[in-house]
Amino acid sequence: IFVGAMCYRTTNNSQLTQIIYESFQTLNSGDFKSVFRNLIKLDLICFFISFFTGTSFVGSILSFIPPTIKCLYIGYLGGYLYNEFELKGVLFCLLLLYPCFAITTTALIFASNENVYMSRYIYNCLNGKSTTDNISIRLYLLRYVLLFTIIIACITVTAFLISFIGPKLQIV
Repeated sequence: IFVGAMCYRTTNNSQLTQIIYESFQTLNSGDFKSVFRNLIKLDLICFFISFFTGTSFVGSILSFIPPTIKCLYIGYLGGYLYNEFELKGVLFCLLLLYPCFAITTTALIFASNENVYMSRYIYNCLNGKSTTDNISIRLYLLRYVLLFTIIIACITVTAFLISFIGPKLQIV
């Protein structure tokens, strides 16, 4: 997150800043559906990348990429809001965004941990080594469904809060 904030501070990437600006405008609009879609886009992309890297024998090497991408986004968005809207941006982040990001990023980190276990299991099966692990595809899928449910519930609550409280903050 710190690196994402520093990237915003040191680089002057107008295209990325425009994407973040449009993302924030959608969050600030107050419409539940658009806020929900905006919040879930990055989470679903990172979550599915994480899921599919776990089904690969090299997934343990790649499992750090989705949480890193998400944390860079959080840092860049936070840096943008802090810089552009000062105290109101900090309030918006602390009150509405960071609790959701903390829960969904934690779920993504748990998913990446599952990737490492599953990738090692697949690698050992392909090499013919004896696998005494008690992990299975069914358990892997069950854990991912649980994490996906947590992410969807958190984003739904956050989208409701942003659509209800966000316009009252009068950020822009």
